[in-house]
Amino acid sequence: MRHLPPYNYRSKEPHLKTKIIPSTSITKHPEDTASLLTTPLEKTNAGKCPQSRFYIRGVLHTHPWSLRLGAFFTLLFFLLTPLTIVVSILVVLSGFISGLPQWVSNGLLFLPALLVVFGLCYLIWGRTAKCRICLQPLFVHKAAIKHVKSHKLPCFGHVLPLSLHLLIFSWFRCSSCGTSIRLKK
Repeated sequence: MRHLPPYNYRSKEPHLKTKIIPSTSITKHPEDTASLLTTPLEKTNAGKCPQSRFYIRGVLHTHPWSLRLGAFFTLLFFLLTPLTIVVSILVVLSGFISGLPQWVSNGLLFLPALLVVFGLCYLIWGRTAKCRICLQPLFVHKAAIKHVKSHKLPCFGHVLPLSLHLLIFSWFRCSSCGTSIRLKK
């Protein structure tokens, strides 16, 4: 903007009017960062129906690989937890029941150790993953009211369907604000 001289309130002269010069229109380049944040590249959705779930939509997330890792380890951790509980019960029962094969007690002991490793990975990537818009954690169970458009499966809640949708379709809706967020340019 142009610097204007200070206005003298005591003078009788009319205020100097400034010309407003319209800015020149800038053509959008496909690699323009502002347009890339809001809309995907044309080659990303080439040949896909806009009503399909494989049609990439939404705002570009700043850390897509961190979200993919968080979704992957969240999915593995939440699926491995009940399996580890069942294996632990079988290992305890194998000492009391002689009819169970020997591999039940020895061969499945790696699952609790694997649960610890996936639990640490979930704490590193899953708990720290946040929505780009509302900054709410994505892969954490919360007792808050979820958005109407968020991903949900009966009896599984919001976290597992969100991580599945993110891994399969490369975009998701935030459970808190409902904004579509994509992972591909």
